[in-house]
Amino acid sequence: MPESLVSIQENVFYNTSLSYLNLKENFTTLYSYSLASSNISQITFPRSIRNIYSYAFKNTSITSIIIPEGLTYLGGYAFCDTIITCMELPSSLQTIGSYAFQNCSVESLELKEGLVTLSDYAFYNSSIKRINIPSSVKQIGNYCFFNAPINSLVFPETANNVTIGKFAFAFLNHENITIPEGTLFIDQHSFRGICTSNISYPSTLNIGNWSFTDAFSDELFIPNNTEIINDYSFASSNIKKIQIPYSMMHIGIGAFMASAINETFIPNNTFVDHNAFDDCTELTYINISEKSIINYDVFNNCYSIKNITTYDDIRLEGYAFFNVTNVTISHLGIHDMRTRMTKDAFEPIIYISYVKCCYKSPKFCHHIPTNITSCEGVFNCFSYNKLVYRNYYANLATMFLTRIDFD
Repeated sequence: MPESLVSIQENVFYNTSLSYLNLKENFTTLYSYSLASSNISQITFPRSIRNIYSYAFKNTSITSIIIPEGLTYLGGYAFCDTIITCMELPSSLQTIGSYAFQNCSVESLELKEGLVTLSDYAFYNSSIKRINIPSSVKQIGNYCFFNAPINSLVFPETANNVTIGKFAFAFLNHENITIPEGTLFIDQHSFRGICTSNISYPSTLNIGNWSFTDAFSDELFIPNNTEIINDYSFASSNIKKIQIPYSMMHIGIGAFMASAINETFIPNNTFVDHNAFDDCTELTYINISEKSIINYDVFNNCYSIKNITTYDDIRLEGYAFFNVTNVTISHLGIHDMRTRMTKDAFEPIIYISYVKCCYKSPKFCHHIPTNITSCEGVFNCFSYNKLVYRNYYANLATMFLTRIDFD
């Protein structure tokens, strides 16, 4: 090509037999479809290259390509449906367009500092296995890596106000997922169905609804200072262990619905919205701290629950324990439950209750079972030694639910 050539216009070599192209200095732009469906197998770019527009190499036979420093924009579908196995991108590249590598055969690619935008579907259904995300990236688009067989994903230690779009990493299988500090927002379903040993993310992260739905992970680390878990964020997940920080204020609708967690802690002053733990059939233990508010249907069908620890002034706004029975409640408060709805929600599920030695209830003072022989501390305060009195004792012990007036 002559040195005076600065661009190749749209469709110029579309579906031609051109196999080799040596572009000289001063060349800046490959326009849309310029080489699409051609026989191009080798191309040399000058450092003057700036833009490769959409579909430029779509459906070509090129297997190796090196793009020098200078390129800033790679358009949508640019390398779609190609059999490239070796590729090098420059640090000058700022944008990778939508579907740029869809159905592309390249398995490993180094994205360099300077890249800002990974557009929607950029690596959708590609063969990419090893990829890194530079700290300069600010946007990872919807479905960006969806259906790509990634087994090595490297996030930076800190991100640059990055947002992650819907289904961007959905169904990813990776050893662990650590979303870096500086990540602002992950959209709905962004990590849906991922398979990983643990998940961690920064407290500043705004998590969209359904973000980790259907995730397979042994452990979830919710960082200190986190205040909100949005609706359905971890619903239907296989997460077994969660750590909810004391800073938590709101757990959204269906946040952990049908997940595999086996115990949970509700911190002080936390509002738990309806169906948050609905159908958590492996949940066996709940700790509900002071001044927490439990909305209706929160623990429906959690039929494996056997132990609940409660404190003073918790509130249940409706019936929260449908299909839950034979529960042992350890009440660590010093006085009776105060609201009618709380009483109505707890009373049907109780098998036996334990209260503190300093428990303030006139009814206990005047109705101490005759079979009590000793006091064993915080739990088993009204201990008993005759099995025949078990039901009678349980009914007496649940009187802490019957008083709705203030002490």
